[in-house]
Amino acid sequence: MKRANYLLCVMGVVLLTAQVGCGALPKVEFVEGATKIDVMVGGKLFTSYMHALDPANPPVVKGVRLAKPILYPIYSPSGVILNRGYPFVKVKGERTDHAHHMGMYFTVDIEEEKFWGNSRDPLPVIKHIKTNKMKGGVGKGTLSTLMHWVGMDGKVLLEENRKMIFSAIEGQDQYVIDFTIILKAVTKEVVFVDNKEGMFAVRVAHWLNERGTGRYLSSNGEETEKNVWGKRAKWMRLEGQKEGKRYGIAIFQHPRSVNYPTYWHARGYGCFTANPLGQYAFQKTKKVKNPQPLNLTLKKGESALFKFRMLIYEGPQGKEQLDKEFENYDATASVVAPGGKVKKLANGFKFTEGPAADARGNVYFTDIRNNRVYKWSTDGKLTTFRENSGGANGLFFDKNGNLLVCEGDNRRVVSMDMKGRVKVLADKYNNRQFNKPNDLWIDPKGGVYFSDPAYGRVEKEQDGEHVYYITPDRENVIRVIDDYVRPNGMIGTPDGKALYITDRGDKKTYVYTVNSDGTLSNKKLFAPVGSDGMAIDTEGNVYLTTKTVEVYDRNGNKIEIIEAPEVPANVCFGGPDNQTLFITARTSLYSVPMRLRGAGRVSGHGGANIPAGYKLVYSQSFDESGSLDDFEFADAAKWKFSEQGKSGGALEFLGPGKYKPKVRSPQVLGLLSGELLGDFILEADLFQTGREYGHRDMCLYLNFQNPGEFYYVHIATHADPHAHNIFIVNNQPRTAIAKKTTKGIDWGRNVWHRVRLERDISAGTIIVYFDDMNNPLMIANDKTFRLGRIGFGSFDDSGKIDNLKIWAPRVVKSKMNYFEKR
Repeated sequence: MKRANYLLCVMGVVLLTAQVGCGALPKVEFVEGATKIDVMVGGKLFTSYMHALDPANPPVVKGVRLAKPILYPIYSPSGVILNRGYPFVKVKGERTDHAHHMGMYFTVDIEEEKFWGNSRDPLPVIKHIKTNKMKGGVGKGTLSTLMHWVGMDGKVLLEENRKMIFSAIEGQDQYVIDFTIILKAVTKEVVFVDNKEGMFAVRVAHWLNERGTGRYLSSNGEETEKNVWGKRAKWMRLEGQKEGKRYGIAIFQHPRSVNYPTYWHARGYGCFTANPLGQYAFQKTKKVKNPQPLNLTLKKGESALFKFRMLIYEGPQGKEQLDKEFENYDATASVVAPGGKVKKLANGFKFTEGPAADARGNVYFTDIRNNRVYKWSTDGKLTTFRENSGGANGLFFDKNGNLLVCEGDNRRVVSMDMKGRVKVLADKYNNRQFNKPNDLWIDPKGGVYFSDPAYGRVEKEQDGEHVYYITPDRENVIRVIDDYVRPNGMIGTPDGKALYITDRGDKKTYVYTVNSDGTLSNKKLFAPVGSDGMAIDTEGNVYLTTKTVEVYDRNGNKIEIIEAPEVPANVCFGGPDNQTLFITARTSLYSVPMRLRGAGRVSGHGGANIPAGYKLVYSQSFDESGSLDDFEFADAAKWKFSEQGKSGGALEFLGPGKYKPKVRSPQVLGLLSGELLGDFILEADLFQTGREYGHRDMCLYLNFQNPGEFYYVHIATHADPHAHNIFIVNNQPRTAIAKKTTKGIDWGRNVWHRVRLERDISAGTIIVYFDDMNNPLMIANDKTFRLGRIGFGSFDDSGKIDNLKIWAPRVVKSKMNYFEKR
């Protein structure tokens, strides 16, 4: 399967069950009409997002309005309707109370604005404004909408951005809907006065409620309305029976959501509701001593995040199963890796700052008051990189492996190579010295943004504290921000389209649109705090340093806090897989393992981003048949020059031949015959021509010593103990050594794929990227073999290689005589 589909299995659909692996994934599709959007799973209706009434099919109750968008009806995988039909249709045995209980809905009163109970009046109303995204796919589909909460005076109180991800696996008898809802106050301060009536709700069918066959079960292990109503719980399940079969709905609240764990307005007659905003009302009714009001208040421009998962299933689900379901849902709750703790790596400094990772993941940082730059290597060693650093503060690596430095004491920005040679990039603007350059970020074009505050005793020559841009040709410096009190930390998105900059003097962080000429526009408040340093991860979350590390999602909602033993100054992602957050905090350097990787590290973005000291040692486009002379083959008859490459020709292998290895290992090998390599980076295009099956593969060989001693990377459709891993062959059958891999990839038909292989002998790392050059496909750590050969092939399949490039700090020329020449 494709990497995107694999991630769906791991992060979306496989979370539906702890017992069963990924099965066949049905298509999730959307069919848009005038008043609704149907959600189809495998060609069958799952539910409809209804945002207006259909005049041709009015409700059975006269005068009823649709005062908010809803999901209606909701079907189980086998086609049983789980929600109440009223007020749209009459169903024998159903109660006809509370007409505003329509399908599944999300609403709550705001002070005197009765959003919850309105089903007849024009206002207040939650109005569907537009569909932001509607994308189906295999196994899941995403529907994102914009709504306005309009009050009695006709003015918009709240803007609601809602994302719904609909997921399913064939034969698993369950569907999932993941809700991410952001409410933003747009015209004035909004107060949600505590009220038991709300918020994330579904009115179930009469046979499913507790007056029928249903029974509530909470994450606390308590059952029935009497024991669960008005209490906090992580999840709640309502399960009943129809025609001898069990059906149920479970609702999970995400730990990032407001007032977690939520209270439950779970009524026996079938109003099944998670209400995080009813705190005082529930505590008072439950006679809690000194009930505490929540009264969530959003000032104009502020927002709140609500996240829920709804599981629709068939067959019984007990507490143990649902606890596992919640653990899987909870696994994405924190940006920190499960079980991850902040760890002190080194101390004894005076004031640490400016961390930046090189292409290998080594982290460089400054000790401003000691006037030094240090290096923390991936093997856990601390060394001094530079003495007399000129008051170095912010650091950032460019795509050529040079370290760019804000030298505060020297009042300049410089570029330094790994031999310590310094080149001044900017020291003046309009022939006047800068104040004290502080932090910087390099855009994809090579242009450099930097902040220039005036901390300490600085004789100002500039007319204020501003932000500047050094053009990619390094010829000009332009001022891009001139309205800050004191600019400081900054970070940009990997695509270079947005830049986050903090005004620490005004205690605010803003986001800008980056224009093609490097100027900035469209200034928007991102977070109501200032920050000393910043980082960004692959989900677009931004990390700000205040008294803690505060994490904000791409919409400016604070989603998490990471506390360190000392007040943090700056952060960056680093480590071999770019999945460790490094924190400089006063006298120490800390790290914490993360669930997410950092975005935009210089490694893994193509051949232009190669570590300092590496040079291109081999390049082959396979445009001529003579290109095969560089290789030796285990069976030369099975290798040939193909005129059909990605761009021109290609090196092609046709499957296994007469070569039979002495121990269980790949049968198809083609190795570069003239070069021995230790540390290296390889990039190439791969094209698999074999049939589709679980072990459909191609291999990359590295540190090849002889036919009985080598490593190989096995890239296959599905992973198992013998496939899709990094293996060592050491005079015995292959052994898997990857500490991190995936469930497989999708080779597709007539599709070229880009692969990148990184080997670091001193650190022992072997890192593989496949198409996605930000997220490793596999990672291993082993130091058994060092200098050796590189090559391609397969266990027993066929394929092509094109556009091969290898970079290395050194290469040893040596002929090989193990195999055959063409």
